[in-house]
Amino acid sequence: MRKLIKIATVLFVVLFIQNTFAQKSKMAMIEGKVSMKKMPNKIALYTVREGDTVLHSKVNLDAGGDFGFYFAAPYSGFYMISIDERKGIKPLYRLYLTAGKSTSIHIKEGETRKETSWINDTPPRDGVASPPLKKITLDIVEEGYTIETANDKENKKLQQWSEIMRPLTFANSYGQNVRTYKDIFPLLPEIEKQKNAFVSKLKTGNTSFDHLMKGLAEAEFEFEMYRFLFIGRYVYPTYEEYPAIYGRLSSVKHFKNTDIFKYNFGQSFLSVYADYLSVFNRTKVNGEIKKNNKTLSEICKENIENDTVKGWIFLKKDLLLAKKNDPLYREKLENYKPYILTDVQKQLLQVHLLDMKKVGDGDVAPDFSGKTPEGKVISLSNLRGKVVLVDVWATWCAPCKAQIPHLKKLEEEMKGKDVVFVSYSIDDMKDKKKWEDMVISEKLGGVQLIGEAAFSSAIAKNYQINAIPRFMVFDKEGKIVAIDAPRPSSVELKALLEKTLK
Repeated sequence: MRKLIKIATVLFVVLFIQNTFAQKSKMAMIEGKVSMKKMPNKIALYTVREGDTVLHSKVNLDAGGDFGFYFAAPYSGFYMISIDERKGIKPLYRLYLTAGKSTSIHIKEGETRKETSWINDTPPRDGVASPPLKKITLDIVEEGYTIETANDKENKKLQQWSEIMRPLTFANSYGQNVRTYKDIFPLLPEIEKQKNAFVSKLKTGNTSFDHLMKGLAEAEFEFEMYRFLFIGRYVYPTYEEYPAIYGRLSSVKHFKNTDIFKYNFGQSFLSVYADYLSVFNRTKVNGEIKKNNKTLSEICKENIENDTVKGWIFLKKDLLLAKKNDPLYREKLENYKPYILTDVQKQLLQVHLLDMKKVGDGDVAPDFSGKTPEGKVISLSNLRGKVVLVDVWATWCAPCKAQIPHLKKLEEEMKGKDVVFVSYSIDDMKDKKKWEDMVISEKLGGVQLIGEAAFSSAIAKNYQINAIPRFMVFDKEGKIVAIDAPRPSSVELKALLEKTLK
């Protein structure tokens, strides 16, 4: 009996040790130290999910600036850490981790140095040389990091890569006007040259990391290059000043697979690439510079290979941004649905569609009423049987008054058709006389109504109106067509009314 107990005890100890080692083999560890004049309280760890960062956990720094993370690594790949609880810029430090891997990082301040910045009170205009600028000097303290683990080849390479990218990432992070295109454009060929050399010599012995790292280097250089163009600055280049590298890199078909989502900037890269092709990608025809007027669908189909990537762009750039106001939403939805392939994409779209249904395209319109100058109460429901255009405005609103001539013209053009034009004022009741006088002096037609509670009126609450003018269209059955329709100054409003009449 004692012999059996001893055997059982030995087996238990062996299994316990095996289980302990098995658990440890799944864990990853980050040890770190922060050395700064103004020490932070916490450090945050982020995982990368679908091309974006997701907060994993936070830890406190001890009195000496030391911190650590010990956690079960959910995947082999890139993780990010950042100094938490800081206003403004939060640099992200990238680390490569796998189950069983540990690394040590030292985050520290560099030397304080002077940087030239340029300011001007005149907003820049697209494609036009900026006016003379005022020159100022700023004290800049840039953070950096070193990998302390001597045999950590992967993270040493990441540190080397961050140094190559530093001029560009600095320009995109530390003060929007500290470095302008005049500083950065000349550096792009040299950064690209260093990037190519880095990629060609990348042989750590970890083939999985090398593949990830090569993809990251190619993608991040291009991402930061486009990102630079979308950060507000006081000095903007003309079309002729853009270096050829933009056209060369952007014209190649992108995203053969979904590897881009393994990087923390993946979603942002999709966005700035699509924006670049839409906003900055131009051609010169017979000496005249012409913008690219292609739709998002055309841009994606011509420049992007992977359908899942297309789906993310359609979601982030259109479907998830669209509100109840888009009369073309259903058509877009049908066009984009073949590219909504992953469970995450489908879930995001479903949540958005449910939210839109609160006051959405095709739903029965929440009723509202107002009083005419004569004191008669008229409700939206009283107008069923007609297509209804509602203009929400106020006498104090200059953009609203600018639309009045266009509204009158549209009303004249639609005369004799089953369309009712309703102008709904959300002036304060103390300004009711001013409204009544303006209805007469401006010879305003259609149905003129005023609410009794300005922006607290039912029309403003039910239709989420916090800015005017707002134009809304309802069909003959009293259902919503659009609660943020085009303005009368646009030909699109007349087209929408005519389409609703059919």
